[in-house]
Amino acid sequence: MARQERSVQIGADAYRLRQLGATEGLVVYSKLLKVLGPMIRAAIAEPLVASAAKPKAIPANPGTEQPASDEASPELLDLSDSAGMKIASIVIQGIENLETSLLQELCDKFARCTSCQLEPGGPMVEMAGDIFDSHFAGRYTHLTKWLLAHLQLNFADFLVGKKGSASPSPAG
Repeated sequence: MARQERSVQIGADAYRLRQLGATEGLVVYSKLLKVLGPMIRAAIAEPLVASAAKPKAIPANPGTEQPASDEASPELLDLSDSAGMKIASIVIQGIENLETSLLQELCDKFARCTSCQLEPGGPMVEMAGDIFDSHFAGRYTHLTKWLLAHLQLNFADFLVGKKGSASPSPAG
């Protein structure tokens, strides 16, 4: 199975996100699990979250090996209900609790897996290094939306489970 890619529009900016490989992703997953795991475990105990979180299916990207459209894709949370809002709130709270060094590590890893169109009609360029630094300078809300999009692409099954089960059942 190939790494998934997703095109994302945030404001006027177009991005192409690619998943981390399993080896690199496992390091990040382990660190996120320590921050988000306890919060998600507590939320799952709430009947509203356990029974109502449903992901929205998104169409497969051409040229990727994404699952057929009859299988619900966990990438996008349904924020139209209370359970989806609760899970989103947990993820945002988790980001707030990240150590600065982990936040910087996430941004560095995700920037290397992102291409961005810097001007309308222009080519997509990799966001690593100086491009990342200048692109997001003074745009921290924009950066947060970009970071959330990468977290969804890379760790959606952990955040909501398969078929909307909302039960990642983290070990520990």
